[in-house]
Amino acid sequence: MKKLLAVLLLAMASFLNVKGQGDYLITTEGVKVPIEGNALLSTAHVSFLVNGKREYYKHTDLKFLTINKRLFLSLPLKEGKMMRLQEIVCYNDNAILTSFYQNGGYNLLVFDWDLKTAVPHRLVSNKKSKQKEFLDENYKPLFKDCSKAFDIFYQNIANTETETVMQDGHKCKVDKVKMLDNVYALKCGGTKDINTLIKTYLASSSGK
Repeated sequence: MKKLLAVLLLAMASFLNVKGQGDYLITTEGVKVPIEGNALLSTAHVSFLVNGKREYYKHTDLKFLTINKRLFLSLPLKEGKMMRLQEIVCYNDNAILTSFYQNGGYNLLVFDWDLKTAVPHRLVSNKKSKQKEFLDENYKPLFKDCSKAFDIFYQNIANTETETVMQDGHKCKVDKVKMLDNVYALKCGGTKDINTLIKTYLASSSGK
């Protein structure tokens, strides 16, 4: 199996050594592009080397991305508008939890299986003390069968580290948001399959 180094900068610059195969993206024009070698996923684009030259694709030009078994779809932020590449976190037969990184933090959204926003996006607090309450109030009622995912969320919160950042020209300490780590397209239960939904989405004009 060929080695793939996926450098994921969705949060505070994290680096992962992974093995991957069959990673690819699909543009809004419906073009499928294989991803091989070193790949960089940032908050604005995905890039990788092709014949020694780095190719860049903006998130706004992407319809779908899969990298190291993580799944990303271009979905609306509000009422079918403001399309944004979002990662599928977990799902059950009623709802799909997605996330995207912007302005220094993670945002969470909930979609139904028609991919219409069921819960508007909310920014995850960068304060460790508020993250569990944030999850329990806004998302746990919708994902009662996702105990495995929430157990990982809680463990990530417990292991949260503090780092020093610059805000308004001053140094301050904030908690790194690692709450979503290691929960990638996790099926919580039920009969619906996310891969079937993705195939339907990619074949539909609404996903273009």
